Amino acid sequence: MKKKNRFWGELLRFLQRFFEPAPPLVLPPIPTEEEEVAELVDGWPEFDGPLKSIPKGRKGMVEVYGDPSVAYTSKGTAKVSRAFARKLHTVPADLLPGLSRRLYMHRSVSPYFREALRRAQLVAPGYKLERVGCFNPRHMRHDKSRPLSDHTWAVAFDINSSTNRAFYRKPTDPKPFEPGWGKYSSLPESVVLAFKSVGFSWGGDWGTGARGGFCDPMHFSLRR
Repeated sequence: MKKKNRFWGELLRFLQRFFEPAPPLVLPPIPTEEEEVAELVDGWPEFDGPLKSIPKGRKGMVEVYGDPSVAYTSKGTAKVSRAFARKLHTVPADLLPGLSRRLYMHRSVSPYFREALRRAQLVAPGYKLERVGCFNPRHMRHDKSRPLSDHTWAVAFDINSSTNRAFYRKPTDPKPFEPGWGKYSSLPESVVLAFKSVGFSWGGDWGTGARGGFCDPMHFSLRR
């Protein structure tokens, strides 16, 4: 009798496997857009560009990019030598993700800039690049008492200058991406991180010390 009851009990348990409703499938929560962007930004692969290393300081820029050999016209306008100008070229708009106009820049820098734009478009497709400036032979802040600007080498880029204007940051002013920072810059943090991941330094990091100082959120330069 016991063997018979055991048989029917095992048969019942066997049948229950097929007829009992399966437990509901619990899926992990869908990541938010911010989480997806953070994961992508944190995981950027190192960009293998044509430069052995990103130059550091003015001496490094001359060694890597060349000497612009700046001269001045009768009106005081700076101009680079013809030999240096041969190191520059025009990149058509169809090779610049997110841009609608061609841009004149240093040949060695264009692969880095194009990759930075590609990454920026991936993480911030809604951010429009209304205006980007690059080559402009001049001194820093248009002051001849200061060194030559990186724009003289055509390795620096100013992005959307009208909404990312340079200013003198006070110690009490917000640092980049803190509450209130939007008053000074429209650049999404993901765009800044995309440019930095390729090797660019950012002018928005200037003047963030305890004493404040000159801050230039529009400015990106391929040098340390």
